[in-house]
Amino acid sequence: MDLVVLGHVAIDHIIFPNKRETILPGGAAAAVATSAALSGAKVGLVTKVGKDFPKEWLKSLEKILDIRGVHVLKGKTMHIYMIYHEDGSV
Repeated sequence: MDLVVLGHVAIDHIIFPNKRETILPGGAAAAVATSAALSGAKVGLVTKVGKDFPKEWLKSLEKILDIRGVHVLKGKTMHIYMIYHEDGSV
């Protein structure tokens, strides 16, 4: 393994001015680990998520990361809400 990333993973809610919402996997650790893996590094991720973290997202991460360090706990994953306004500000 070339790199182990320790940090948070989140569920991002992106809300646009027309009230449309997009939900994506997020969090700094997930972003760094994924970027490094897509650059060719062998990467492990150490984090915790709640039972609400979609299983299909974990399966997707597992395709490019070693996720043995991802612990699914009771409770919820951190949720981040980004609301974009008409002028483009957040």
